[in-house]
Amino acid sequence: MAPSAGDGREVWHLTYDFPERPLLTGHQGLIDDAFCCAARNEQLEVAAYLLEQGAWVNRVTYVGTALHWAAFLGRLKAVRFLLEHGIDLEAQDDEFHGTPLAWSHIFRICETASFLIEQGAECSPPLLCAYGTVARIQKQLADGTDVDEIDFQGDTGLIHAIREKREDVVELLLRSGADLDRTDGNRPSPREEASRADLSSLID
Repeated sequence: MAPSAGDGREVWHLTYDFPERPLLTGHQGLIDDAFCCAARNEQLEVAAYLLEQGAWVNRVTYVGTALHWAAFLGRLKAVRFLLEHGIDLEAQDDEFHGTPLAWSHIFRICETASFLIEQGAECSPPLLCAYGTVARIQKQLADGTDVDEIDFQGDTGLIHAIREKREDVVELLLRSGADLDRTDGNRPSPREEASRADLSSLID
């Protein structure tokens, strides 16, 4: 099922202006485009057939690879299929230079984000606080990771944990000295985020 209103896709319509692109042409281009379409829609038998016909699993057909789109749409079966067939977990799209994990995060597709991290996707400490296991977060903190490190958007791990209502992670970060008032000036502090989302009880 594609994401419904309220789980992130509306953010794309409001803040992300995807460019118009010409359709791919030629035999290879058509096969690659069909493969991306089949994979992201979980038509996996069709996708497998197109791979047999020479489709390039890592081809960027429109902005991102099939994995970018499957991750964005929350198609977990397709994500698994693509990884089993060698798609690049760290591939960057050709417009925003984001990885499939970044697409999952920006569009708030939590299930695929968590799965991609489990599969070894490179992940900043703040994003790990949104989607990673508590054990892995504890390990990073024990290894000396700055508990108040910010991600590419300027948010800390504590903000992500609050947004995802991860009470156990919030408690861990606060015990580790996370700053409730840390902000880069353009983004809300964790305290402000909790108040805005009516989640102040998480930090009391």
